[in-house]
Amino acid sequence: MLLVSQALRWRQDESGTIAWYPPGRLVLWLAGIGTAAIGTAALWLIITPDGFRGAVRSFLAGQLDHLLGAAAAPGAAGTAADQHQRAALIEALSAYFPAMAAGSWLVMTAINGVLAQGVLARFALAKRPAPDIATLMLPGWPSALLAGALLIAFVVPGDLGYLGGNLVPVLAIPYFFAGLAVLHAVARRYAGRIFILVPAYLTLLLGWPVLLVAACGMIDQWLGLRQRFAPSPPRQGE
Repeated sequence: MLLVSQALRWRQDESGTIAWYPPGRLVLWLAGIGTAAIGTAALWLIITPDGFRGAVRSFLAGQLDHLLGAAAAPGAAGTAADQHQRAALIEALSAYFPAMAAGSWLVMTAINGVLAQGVLARFALAKRPAPDIATLMLPGWPSALLAGALLIAFVVPGDLGYLGGNLVPVLAIPYFFAGLAVLHAVARRYAGRIFILVPAYLTLLLGWPVLLVAACGMIDQWLGLRQRFAPSPPRQGE
């Protein structure tokens, strides 16, 4: 509801041209929602006896016990090696579980918004034109928030550092979309850009290329990659 209300904002200049709410600001609202969700969870759980991360561990342990209990034979307690592997798995999952939960929620929200806009546009029911992802731009201040969360994650111990570490991936989501904007801008240089975009998006399913796209979005903020690789204007007579 918040994203839709922001997306429908617009202003009109003296010439009568309508400027719709920019996609970069929508992406920042998306990251803000995820940040607020993790921050609220941290404030709620940090006062519990186990603390924020301890509560996440307990939740994952309960879910894992439920899954393993459904598959194991009655009365099977598992060996010491199994218990060690279980504890290691819980520890690994708990490190960034809030970020993974919030990040998957935000990405699905963005996908649903894009699909909804496409359906509405197909039936001429959209109240605003679809944003051009290649024009998505971010202001400079989100990088300061990202750097601050990264510093807290490495310097501050305990639950506060755990909170900072889980805010880093969420605050990096806008730069992932900025990296996609660079990809679309570069693809426009070529007539068969669909053969570039489809394999690129499929590659993102591997997981680690997402980091490269986010890094590309950050570099674009500093060096202006889109301006360097933007399609050149047609020559005279073309």
